[in-house]
Amino acid sequence: MIVLEKSADAYSLRDADFELSYRYLGDRWQHGISVQHDGQWRPLLTSQEGSATDDVPPSPPLQDLRFEQLADGVFEFQLLGQSGKGVYSAAVRFEGASRTIDFDLCARGRSIETPVCTSSRYILAGVDWLPQVRQERVRHEPAPLVLFPSAGRSVQIAPVPVPGSPRCECRVTTVDNMRRIDAGCFEIVDLPGKGLSVRWRYRMSLVFATNSTS
Repeated sequence: MIVLEKSADAYSLRDADFELSYRYLGDRWQHGISVQHDGQWRPLLTSQEGSATDDVPPSPPLQDLRFEQLADGVFEFQLLGQSGKGVYSAAVRFEGASRTIDFDLCARGRSIETPVCTSSRYILAGVDWLPQVRQERVRHEPAPLVLFPSAGRSVQIAPVPVPGSPRCECRVTTVDNMRRIDAGCFEIVDLPGKGLSVRWRYRMSLVFATNSTS
């Protein structure tokens, strides 16, 4: 069963083990992923939104949110925003049956010379709670990341190819002793048309050891 909690500045969607939450922070929506552990909800990763003073924010700034239930156990957040000369949109779908959250984002600018954000950044939980993050090796496909918050289950973050857009990747780095994940397009080349339009997509899935992984 999916539980929904919402207010004017916060949303939370969860099943027995997996949670997606949004909260309005400053002038934009921040989201986080949590998992159930020993009867408590533990944050796994949190989006890094940046501020209005950033030339290029670390994640797409999304100021407007619309929430819909598309089907039984299927929900979607639709978001819009802008910063500087960039316009951003996102569709984030939570599917309870598959324990999957699908992120589909787009950035638009005037030209390739216009700086816009073309990836999403997350700050990871500390090593005491999330000791292991592994980059999978997949032949001919963008490599997914696998997070191991507890024995017997993991969270996979997998890039999804988008026809007509640059290659989408998921990268894990450590900066100032803080681990982070960036998911999106990092190599932007000349694209057809007068304006710049870049779309990136990735999925987060909760996987149990007894299930076959994708």
